[in-house]
Amino acid sequence: MALWDPFEILIDRQAAGSAPGRRPDHGQRPAFPGYPASRTRWPLITMSGQKTILVAEDDSNDVVLLERAFVKAHLDVHFEFVQDGEQLIHYLKARTRTPENPIPELLLLDIKMPKVNGFEVLEWIRRQPGLKRLLIIMLTSSDEPHDINRAYDLGANSYLVKPCSMERLTGIAEHLYNYWINLNRRPDCAPRPANGVNPADTRSSELRRAR
Repeated sequence: MALWDPFEILIDRQAAGSAPGRRPDHGQRPAFPGYPASRTRWPLITMSGQKTILVAEDDSNDVVLLERAFVKAHLDVHFEFVQDGEQLIHYLKARTRTPENPIPELLLLDIKMPKVNGFEVLEWIRRQPGLKRLLIIMLTSSDEPHDINRAYDLGANSYLVKPCSMERLTGIAEHLYNYWINLNRRPDCAPRPANGVNPADTRSSELRRAR
């Protein structure tokens, strides 16, 4: 369930120069509703040093406002979105099999999603070698103590409740970026192969030798 004011959503879409029903930028991505289709692909294009945040969220309005909040805060990040827990698991499985597509810096995870909910995804991630270290921030509409406790019991790194205003959401975006992206040191989330050698370590050694 979304908590946003529909009028505020309309104003933000107009300010971003996009028609209702479409995301404020990244014009080549799929239109709402039903983003992204389960087989939809788009190029992963990031600027040098730009960090990727993965967002699991089934409400298109929440996605629009989240992107808008990061724009308003002048934060340079690349977003990737999935709309349910099943897509999220497929996404992460593909990332662990392809070292050239690194695992995102951070996962923003909603609880109430179709097919596989946020708790089930969280539990699955924490059982995966390497991937279990992924930084996971719950971003959800639920302020129920039992949901908060369950999220931490399953291994969430933080729990945030979706605010009711763009100003507060922009503040959350700033805090997320400043702490989790800038200050915090991210663990290695790549699973170790049978020989115990991380491909990322091998590539780094090769680069050092080349210099």
